[in-house]
Amino acid sequence: FPKCRPCTVGADDHCLFQNIRVLPLNRNGKLSYCLWNRCIFRPLQMPLEEALLPNQADLNWSLDPATRTYMQYVCAKSLLPIFEKALEHSQTEEIVIRPREIQFRHYCDFCSTGLFVSSYLCRKCGQEYCPACQLRMLEQQGEPASHQKNGIYRCANDKVDTERYFHNAEDMLPVTSFSAEELESETKAMREIVQAHHSNDTLQNTPKDRRTSAMEQIMDSDLSDLSELSDRESSPAITEAISEPQSGTSAGMSEDCRVQRLLQSHAVTRFENDAMSEEQFLDVWREGIPLVVGGITPRLTWDPNAFQERYGEMMCTVVRSDEIGHGEMEDNDPSDYCKRLTVHQFFETFSMDADQRREFLGRGNWKLKDWPPAADLRTSFPDLYEDFNDFVPMPDHTRRDGCKNLSSLFAKNANTPDLGPKMYNAWPGDHKAGGQGTTKLHMDIADAVNVLLYASDDLRIVDGHAAAQWDIFRAEDADKIRKFLRQHFNTNEEDPIHSQKFFLDDHLLQKLYAEKGVYSWRILQRAGEAVFIPAGCAHQVCNLTDCIKIAVDFLSPYNIERCFKLTEEFRKVAGENVKSWKEDVLQLHSQLWYAWCTCKKLAEEEPPS
Repeated sequence: FPKCRPCTVGADDHCLFQNIRVLPLNRNGKLSYCLWNRCIFRPLQMPLEEALLPNQADLNWSLDPATRTYMQYVCAKSLLPIFEKALEHSQTEEIVIRPREIQFRHYCDFCSTGLFVSSYLCRKCGQEYCPACQLRMLEQQGEPASHQKNGIYRCANDKVDTERYFHNAEDMLPVTSFSAEELESETKAMREIVQAHHSNDTLQNTPKDRRTSAMEQIMDSDLSDLSELSDRESSPAITEAISEPQSGTSAGMSEDCRVQRLLQSHAVTRFENDAMSEEQFLDVWREGIPLVVGGITPRLTWDPNAFQERYGEMMCTVVRSDEIGHGEMEDNDPSDYCKRLTVHQFFETFSMDADQRREFLGRGNWKLKDWPPAADLRTSFPDLYEDFNDFVPMPDHTRRDGCKNLSSLFAKNANTPDLGPKMYNAWPGDHKAGGQGTTKLHMDIADAVNVLLYASDDLRIVDGHAAAQWDIFRAEDADKIRKFLRQHFNTNEEDPIHSQKFFLDDHLLQKLYAEKGVYSWRILQRAGEAVFIPAGCAHQVCNLTDCIKIAVDFLSPYNIERCFKLTEEFRKVAGENVKSWKEDVLQLHSQLWYAWCTCKKLAEEEPPS
């Protein structure tokens, strides 16, 4: 009888057919020979594990009824099409209802998208696929057998039938984690919420279809234009000057400096943390526009000496922020790009000059990113986590327990997505011609806020002690940027943005504007400032000096459509014969489902008005 992939290779993972497949026994009570197409699939009747949903006490602040209603509408609007298709799927012949597992994540074995409600299971090897990948199999079954033997079609248990070792439609068993009754009930409730919202145009917190004129302006980075803008506009948006220290007249400027002064930038919106209202924040944020918030003052000291004293003995992994992604790694020793050392040793480099750094770590610019890598900041460094919660701007939206952060409504006993906060500590990078910056061009699948807490004193810091240089692009410009990257880097990457291999130096940014009409929000971040990055906006960073930052992802109800678009883009990065390299960390469908359930629970607990 067919064994699943883990059982075939003797892995420690649990059997993929556990609790859903029935095998025949002979008269002696032993397993009998069984062809793969004779196996019976029937779920074991098991009690459904109940999700432990958050209460008002689990949030940083009580969720008011108006906001809760709007969040519930956002979840219903997003989930309704999925549940309608799942209801149709649940009526498929041979459908198997598998109990939902709260603490175990299921991913598509090809595109790595999180499986939610509906899936298809190979009867021979136990590999599980999302409906989109199964549809791809159906659409391309006429392809030559030599093509089907690779990638998505390859069956992990090819010894079951030597003549048929690739997947096709009859191998796939339809699976659902919801009964038809549950799907009908939830679909009805979601329809009612969506219809009620559409019939009530005055519902609080509905996104506004407006933006200030200053936000739409395209500004040259010459300082002379800034005074004209301040005379014409009363908006808080400004455009920052992108310039380096210069002496003499413009005739004596370097070529790099001339290029920077020619760069275009959207107007940058800035607020001070203690003077910014939530309405001011949302007026910008709902439009998918990045913004900068200054005046952030931590209670603790976040500098190299403090980290050396507190966590100096801990081991960490540092990686090079330059050159990786252009093919050099394949031709060199991996230790040239990745090293293990103590936290004390890494932060000690912040006080070294360039020659000392090169002698200690070798060539290149180094960074300690996503720290702690596997652990939770809340459990590993509770004092830092508490301080972060105290100083992060717009805490209702950005904290992990923020009452207006959809991620805060995730089941407490489920396998929660790791959205941070994480620290990013790095040396300065290079943004001039040929420079590789500090963080390559990429997109985050969720909204994010990045706070700069420490910047070392350095002659390279310019323009009022700016320490990090950001280029954030409009979400609608992504396809133009992809086309530009393919042309100028001569790459065949399925998605050159999501591959995170490229950095646009100042000369390439100038070409991008000249050829595609695309330019960024050029943000110069200073210590004590937070940069808000909307989901779906491609961005890159170049530190101008040694920096210590901390960032967290959050799920804003105003950017859910972009999150869905990104999830689909990551799924499509898996080519016909290439298994996806990126796991669905966000688990967007599950996040919205638990948020929907939590909102319903909180509504039921509200006292009658």
